[in-house]
Amino acid sequence: MHILVLLALACGLFAACGGADVGRPKANAALGLGDLSNLAQVSELHPAAFVLLHEPGLEVQLSALHPAGALFENFGASRESALGAHLRFRKVLTNLGIQTATVREVLLVVEQEKLIEAAMGVLKFELADSGDVGQKERSLVSDDYKKKVLQTLSKNELVDVLVGRPTITLQKSAVNTPLVTLATKFNPVGNLVFTRDQQITTAKGVVLGHLNSPQREAETLIAKLCWEELGVPLVGDVRSSGGGRLEGGDFIPINADVCYIGIGLRTNIEAVEYMMKHDLFGTTRVAVVRDEFDKNQDRMHLDTVFNVIDSKRVIALEDILGKESPKRRLVDVYVKGAEQSYSKGTSGVEFSEFLKEEGWTVVTVTNEQQLNYMINFVNLGRGSPHGFILSVHPDLGLKLKGAGYQGHVEYVDYRGVTTMYGAAHCTTQVLRMSPADFQNIKFSYMTPTMLYDARGTLVHGIAAVGAVALAAVGIRHSRVHRMLFAVHGGS
Repeated sequence: MHILVLLALACGLFAACGGADVGRPKANAALGLGDLSNLAQVSELHPAAFVLLHEPGLEVQLSALHPAGALFENFGASRESALGAHLRFRKVLTNLGIQTATVREVLLVVEQEKLIEAAMGVLKFELADSGDVGQKERSLVSDDYKKKVLQTLSKNELVDVLVGRPTITLQKSAVNTPLVTLATKFNPVGNLVFTRDQQITTAKGVVLGHLNSPQREAETLIAKLCWEELGVPLVGDVRSSGGGRLEGGDFIPINADVCYIGIGLRTNIEAVEYMMKHDLFGTTRVAVVRDEFDKNQDRMHLDTVFNVIDSKRVIALEDILGKESPKRRLVDVYVKGAEQSYSKGTSGVEFSEFLKEEGWTVVTVTNEQQLNYMINFVNLGRGSPHGFILSVHPDLGLKLKGAGYQGHVEYVDYRGVTTMYGAAHCTTQVLRMSPADFQNIKFSYMTPTMLYDARGTLVHGIAAVGAVALAAVGIRHSRVHRMLFAVHGGS
């Protein structure tokens, strides 16, 4: 076993030192990441190569002062509890050898001038009474003055401006300085932790979304800055569609043939039409799952009521299934023709009937289980008949085992984040390997080689040991991981 670890480490060192990606952006080198430019997402079941996260910060604490107004689920959200849960969650990803970066980590390697330019559009100065001010006072709320202020800030402080979104209200002063501050208001991006929503990753690549809630619009600007810095091409932008609204939680990629996308409370048909017109899904079929009768915040996205377990099984909320259900979903299927344009094939098929026609075995959950995020897990990939699911519900593993699932389900206590109205799938934006990259590789973390005790602690796992050893010396290229897993193999 020790020989295998040393061999894997040696191979990783060789790949990192002698075979590093020459063309990768400076940000990726600074963050210990490989070239991400060719990653996409054909299927939820393909191996995760990179995950973009956002570590909860002060913006969460500010937003939690009024949970309902911040789109949070309940009282009790706090920066400390959310951060602790998020760190535990990220540790599982990194132990599996998956590359990760947080929004702040990426922004901190953006050039200073670019951060200043972004902050210029976020920091606001306003006069309480503009009628009684002269040229001197007006100069103190000008863009020139604002830029001089921002130029004095560190990168970390500039990122604070981007996530805090301050507005400073001033009025003329009779003494001391020409203006005096009346109030400093913040409009923080308190939901940025849900990195699933600002974009979707399809078989074609990353498509920027257009969030439905006004208080979340700024998140897309931050996401765009991150992807550009990471060298990940943006293949589309739904904001240019006019009235299109797209949130990432509504998108579930199945395979090269079909993807599912929900429309209703958050995503609309205009966004779907824009994506089909520009061939941004990259699949032969697009199944549009319509939420017309429910439209409830508890079931806001498709990934809150439906998810993919493995190549044979899916999981769904029992309350939305059946023709008589008042919460039922209907499915329209669009098919790409010879001229590469989509046309509607079937229309109005009840969701459970559609799933049956697609050949799925459906595992159902109760309303209570759904409210506790049993469905909102993230599938970390499949390179063998087994799989690895990261869940925030302690009973999911037993449920899936009873349904015949042979992979591993890892539970993480995520209550610090779920009070904000989201779970594992919501807080991850996943870029995955293509079939060409992994089809001949057996990933050891997808086999019984990795064993966990009842508390979810890794007690044996050669691949995890190797990945941690590589991470300790700052080597986290996807090519290194592929070599590591190839050395160990799997059953």
